[in-house]
Amino acid sequence: MNLINVKFPKLYWVISAILVITGIMMIFIGTIRAKADREKHLISQIESFEHISDLDIHLTEGDIYLQKGEKDSVCTVEFINISDSVEVYSENEKLYIKDDSSFNLQFFNFGFFDFVTSQIKITLPEQEYQQVMIKLNIGNCYISHLQCDIFDFIFDVGDCKIDNLQVQNDCNINSGTGSIQLQDSHAGKTNLKCDIGDCNLENFETEYLEIQSGTGEVRLKQITTQNYFSVDSSIGDVYAENLTCSGNTRLEVNTGDCNIQNSNFSGDVTGSFNIGDVEFNHIKLEGNLDLTGDTGDITVQIIDNPDNYGLNCETGVGDIYLNHVKTKQLATSQNAKYQIAIQNDLGDIEVNFSE
Repeated sequence: MNLINVKFPKLYWVISAILVITGIMMIFIGTIRAKADREKHLISQIESFEHISDLDIHLTEGDIYLQKGEKDSVCTVEFINISDSVEVYSENEKLYIKDDSSFNLQFFNFGFFDFVTSQIKITLPEQEYQQVMIKLNIGNCYISHLQCDIFDFIFDVGDCKIDNLQVQNDCNINSGTGSIQLQDSHAGKTNLKCDIGDCNLENFETEYLEIQSGTGEVRLKQITTQNYFSVDSSIGDVYAENLTCSGNTRLEVNTGDCNIQNSNFSGDVTGSFNIGDVEFNHIKLEGNLDLTGDTGDITVQIIDNPDNYGLNCETGVGDIYLNHVKTKQLATSQNAKYQIAIQNDLGDIEVNFSE
């Protein structure tokens, strides 16, 4: 009995180890075979539609590609590995792509199963469309060279990359979990909301721009707004350069740094910052500047004559600098053309001018 009691556990662990190693090898072999055979299981179908002026797309899962075709061509829709529950039809010059089924586990495939991601590739004739509505539960979306009057895009999980988007009026993009990348585009009134993920805009012109970010970075480059500009970030850094804002600007960052570089503001600028450093470097300001900070340093460098600005700066714990010179208080003429008011609870305040 003693001999059995001693050797049985050792044998048990040896058998368990062999089974685990065998399972890992089987998964590895299955993964390699799935990747090698994936192209063999592609199911592709193409349909054509004429006289399309609106799009209404509602998909549960899959990737969407929307691209420009020839000017006088027809609209083509290519389906790759699409579920039978997807309906595609046109009615009153509107293209409908609908799917009311539950999502497919193939979106979460990590190579262990022989799945192919569903794809829809839409090629549109070069023209201006009235309304484009896209709702995607799970998947990525790639849009290039689209012209429309109204653009509405809602996606729950996935990334979107958009370039050369021309929207005459309202442009609304709402992301649950995933990044937004928008470049080389123009729109009327623009609202971007990203709950979890980064928001990147480059070379974008709009009359009105409002950005709401939950968790993630906001990165802006070469942005032009004609009437109003607003960024509201809960957790994440905000970085912007080469902004041209003709109307009022509002910045609100809860947790994260805010860095504005080489930008022009032709209106009032207000900012509220909770935790993080704030920098306005090499900016031209034709309006009032009102910044409030909780914890972090605030630095402002303005390219202009200091006589054009009245200053009122206070900090609870920290130092105050004017043109790199430390001062106890910073309060100047209230009759100047523009006013700069900076209040900070914990952190330094520095204001510099250069002509």
